[in-house]
Order: sequence, then structure tokens, then C-alpha cells
Amino acid sequence: MKKLFVILVMVSAAACSKVSNHQVHARPVPFFNSSQEADALVKSAIQKLHLKGGFTSIEHVSYLRSGKDAYAFIFYHSTCGSKSMVAQKTMQDDESIDNPTVTVCQDGSCDCSVKAILNGDGTIGIGCSCNDCKKVTSGL
Repeated sequence: MKKLFVILVMVSAAACSKVSNHQVHARPVPFFNSSQEADALVKSAIQKLHLKGGFTSIEHVSYLRSGKDAYAFIFYHSTCGSKSMVAQKTMQDDESIDNPTVTVCQDGSCDCSVKAILNGDGTIGIGCSCNDCKKVTSGL
């Protein structure tokens, strides 16, 4: 299911390579300097947002960029199973100009996960996989 989601996001990004005045980039985004930095972000988000389950490892990270916004879709394992979150940064000349925000989806009756929504104007929105999931966004 997660791999299908990632494939759909990448195909959508490729299909919408130029919409209006915004461009969605398929090139790699310099989001993390190391895997330890990615681990630290996930651990910090789990602690700050009081998420269930302790961090065990990152399964994989997928990246999207639209205009000045860069997104890291982080799929990780916790002691409660597989989870996901999205980190977002504003970039200028491939350098971060702010601290990341993190979005998670939780508390639903389904297996809540975050999803990308490619808007008609080329921007990327973040939503939840189920209507009864609660979307929580916080700065780190």
C-alpha cells in the first residue's frame, strides 16, 4: 500500500511537471545531511507530538519539491508498527531558510497515514488517508 502511494505520488509529480507558474521538481531535495539527522527529526517529532510507540528505524524517505517548499515523506517503524510523517521546509537556493514543520495523521479507526495532494496550481497539500484521522502539524 505504501509503495503504491509513493508510485502514485511520483507519477502524479511527473505528470504535473509544470502547472501555472509553479514547478514540481523530480530532482533530489537536499533535506537531510545524514541518516542520523533524519532519525533525530523523527524521534523529536514522536516526543513533541506524544505519538504512540517508540522509534525503531526509518524504512525509507521520499522527497518532493514545489516552488520553495521541500517535503520529506518519512516512512518509519515504531514499537507500534509502521508509521509515516511529512517534514516540510522552505528552501532558497537549496538551503533551508526555516526549521521544518512535521505533519502526522493519528487517532482514526483506520491505519492513518499522511498523503500528498497535488493541487491544480502546482502546490502540494498534505492530508490524511482516512476522514476520521486527525491531522496534526507542529514546528520542531
